[in-house]
Formats: sequence, structure tokens, C-alpha cells
Amino acid sequence: MAMKVQDKEGPAPKRKKAAGKPAPTKPSVKAKTSAKPKKPVIVKAPIASARRPGRIAVARPAAGESAALVSNIRRELGVTQELFARMVGVTSRSIAGWEAGAAVNESSLRRIREMERLAASLKKVMKPGFMATWLVTPNEGMGGISPVEALQRGENDRLWRSVFLMGSGLPV
Repeated sequence: MAMKVQDKEGPAPKRKKAAGKPAPTKPSVKAKTSAKPKKPVIVKAPIASARRPGRIAVARPAAGESAALVSNIRRELGVTQELFARMVGVTSRSIAGWEAGAAVNESSLRRIREMERLAASLKKVMKPGFMATWLVTPNEGMGGISPVEALQRGENDRLWRSVFLMGSGLPV
């Protein structure tokens, strides 16, 4: 014989309506007629990220502004697109695209901003016309490699140490 198992709790109790108040209704959900993709939010200033402590959001320029940013920094340093591409760690085609108005990705934008800081630091310690020559000349203070080679190898600390020593007046 099969036995029936009864639910111990029984049916759920019904809610009583409050006197004089209508029962709450659920809002109706309308189907979206056109789904537009959301535009990315542009951060105006570097801020600390709440999701990843220690990370800073980089202010992204608009597409037209990236062209001016890249070409201005490259001109300040006095280097060609090919050499600037080596310094940033991308292809010369990427540099040409950015200068034509293409959007710059976040990791490349960080490197471009670093080149902007490098140009500002070098302006303080040498004549602007000499920067390009210094960047490609092997440097005894950097172990016989050029600053561009140090950037390509990821040895940015050697480059920044050399720039600091030039500014301090100590022998490099």
C-alpha cells in the first residue's frame, strides 16, 4: 500500500487587506523597442577605484583629443612615429592610427602619459632639441644601453634614475 505524505506546514496563510488601502500592484514590464548600447563613462580626473584598491582610473581622452595628445607628446620629445612606438611598446601603425583620431586603449594610454611625464622631466634638465638624441644614444649610466632600449626591456626605473641624477647635478 502506498502511503500519502502530507505537508506538515500546510498552505501559506493569506494576507489580510488593510482597511481602506488598495492592494499593492506590481508595475508592468514593457518590452524595450530599441536597445541602445550605453556609452562608456569618461572619468574627468584620476580617482581611486573602490573595486580594486590601489588602482587609479586613467582619464580617457575623446577620440579627437587622443590625436592631439599623442602627436603633441611625440613632437615634444622630437621623435618619429617609429621611435615613439618603440617607447610606448606598440606598432608604428597604432601611433599613426591614434594620430588620425582612433581611440587609445587604457594600457597604451598609461604608457603615453608616462612619456608625457618623461618629456616634462627632460625639458627641465636638457634643451628640447637634444631629447631625441639622448633617447637613442647608449648611456654609460644605464649600463651601456639607450633610454629607448631600457623602456623596451621594461627597465623604466633605470631611465627615471638617470633623469633624476641629471636633474640633481650628480654624475650619471
